[in-house]
Amino acid sequence: MKHAGEILILTGPPGSGKTTTAQALAELPGSPKVHLHSDDFWHFIKNGAIQPYLPEAQEQNAVVMNVLAGVAEGYAKGGYFVVVD
Repeated sequence: MKHAGEILILTGPPGSGKTTTAQALAELPGSPKVHLHSDDFWHFIKNGAIQPYLPEAQEQNAVVMNVLAGVAEGYAKGGYFVVVD
């Protein structure tokens, strides 16, 4: 797999296999790879978290997505193939 520096974002409904697929791709031999599980980024907020499906979470969700995008970009710029689910 020659995708160093690229970011792959997996989408789909809950239970569709995104995480399983991301883990499998990240463990393939070849270029260095990183698996970023997007749900984890919401769990990093320990105090004052708002459930992401609520309308008042819009600002929080934008922050979390920007942080996730920044982390993915950082790994990609470092030569990693990044799989986000």
